[in-house]
Amino acid sequence: MKINQKNNIHNSVYDEEWIASAWGQTTSDFIENPTQNIRPRVNRAIDIAELSPGMNILDVGCGRGEVVFHCAGLGCHATGIDFSKPILKIAEEAQGNVSSIIRKNTIFIQGDVNKVHFPEKNFDRIFMLDLVEHLYDHQLVELYKTVGKLLKDDGLLIIHTLPNKWIYNVYSFVRFFLPWLDKDPRSDYEKKIHVNEQSCVTIKKLLSSCCIHCAVRIEEGFLEQAAWYKNKSFGDKRDKIYSFLRNPIVRFIIKIISHTPLRLIVLNDIYAVGAKSANVLKGIKFKNGLYEKFTLYISKN
Repeated sequence: MKINQKNNIHNSVYDEEWIASAWGQTTSDFIENPTQNIRPRVNRAIDIAELSPGMNILDVGCGRGEVVFHCAGLGCHATGIDFSKPILKIAEEAQGNVSSIIRKNTIFIQGDVNKVHFPEKNFDRIFMLDLVEHLYDHQLVELYKTVGKLLKDDGLLIIHTLPNKWIYNVYSFVRFFLPWLDKDPRSDYEKKIHVNEQSCVTIKKLLSSCCIHCAVRIEEGFLEQAAWYKNKSFGDKRDKIYSFLRNPIVRFIIKIISHTPLRLIVLNDIYAVGAKSANVLKGIKFKNGLYEKFTLYISKN
């Protein structure tokens, strides 16, 4: 498989501007109540992970610590690692507002997971949420190989990424009916940090090339996300888009589409679960979607 060998993105881009872009006006609310009102896509990822008390968790690219705090609240020992000093400052501030039990079971580390010394086969679950689109293929290969060393033999890797890059194939068509949408769906800032947007096929192929077995689904996260942000603001085009997605007719149409093959090019949230053994995947609830399974089969042959 051909691997993209472009330069790495410097971690300095994950600064206050990135924080404001990623979460809008919700940072202060999060610091005050870090275990309340979890974002829908994070909640879905935790549900997919099938956690049990006592599990050892690693969140790579942990951001402000949502996954870490919620896993600790479920009785797990949770470690978060991130490049960004500004975002970890928020996580550490929030850590002061959780219960003593959660605080005891959470650790935050600034650095590169490939260079931090963790014992091999140490983690039951490793999360990588909204991370892979920020890394070039050669960085992902290194990261997936590290994950293979750190996961227990029955451990799971949980990935979420957006956007689904196949959406761009229909964006011009959608814009014909919604001319108020921007000509280019990505801002200049998004182009700078989203260097490797994925499809169900690309994420499957790269994981497989690193000897990680995986199941992949494209799911409907638009509507829940729009509802979650009802009383919040980004101060940019997303406010208008989320308002549009809260329209009952629009919600109905998207829900219908999510049960058809169009889901592959219209829905935006890609989830993948990886394991070192195919047998481990057989024992979990999360499976390839029907249309994803067919698409992955065709792309392999």
